[in-house]
Order: sequence, then structure tokens, then C-alpha cells
Amino acid sequence: MQPSMRKWNATDCRSPNPDRPTRTDLRHGRALLRRRRVQYKVHSRIVSNLKKIHGDDFDSYSAPSLAARNTIPALVFHDLNDNDTPIAMGRAVGENLTHGTFIETKGLGHRRILRDPEVLKQIFQFLFTA
Repeated sequence: MQPSMRKWNATDCRSPNPDRPTRTDLRHGRALLRRRRVQYKVHSRIVSNLKKIHGDDFDSYSAPSLAARNTIPALVFHDLNDNDTPIAMGRAVGENLTHGTFIETKGLGHRRILRDPEVLKQIFQFLFTA
């Protein structure tokens, strides 16, 4: 395959020496920072608009605070290797649950957790046996 025709790979722009970034590294770094600033501005505007419209603090809708107000039986799973939601968030939910059970798993990540036979067995028992 010709070099110009091959699939791009993220490692193509990495510097061989992490202590001396290449121009490409710097360009990507600046672009990432710009995106994060934009994301922060967008996030801030969304939060501000929600407060204006609903009069509520956006943080009052966080999972840990909602768990504390939950009044029905709940079963919450969170995996130690979840790369989408930090395990600290799951543990905070578990600590705040007054009417529920928190189960921490390992090695299932964020998406495979609901395909795990042991997790499915526990969900089935929770739903259909009292």
C-alpha cells in the first residue's frame, strides 16, 4: 500500500521522544485545548440556561444526589474499569443509596456490564424474586 493511501493512525503524529514534542504534537495539543475551552463555555451556558428556566441548580441532578432522594428499591452496578464514568461516581451513588444495593464489578467496563451472565442473573433475581 502506498504511504499516502494507508489508513491514518494516531501514533503517526506522536513524537518518538515525549520530552520533545513535534510540531504536530503541539498543533494537536492547541486544538484540544481550544475544543475544551469551547466545551466549557457551552457547558457553562447550558447550566446557566437551565438555572434560568427551571430555577434549579444543575448539580442537584447529579447521580449521587438523586440516589440520596430515591425512595424505591434500586439495584446499581458500576464497573471498576468503566472508562466513561469514574468509579468514584458509582461509589458515591452507592454510598447515597438509602433504598438500594450497589454492586461493584471488575473487568466489564461501561458497555459489557449488561451482557455479563452473573450481572444478568442478579438483575433477574432483583426483579422477579422478593
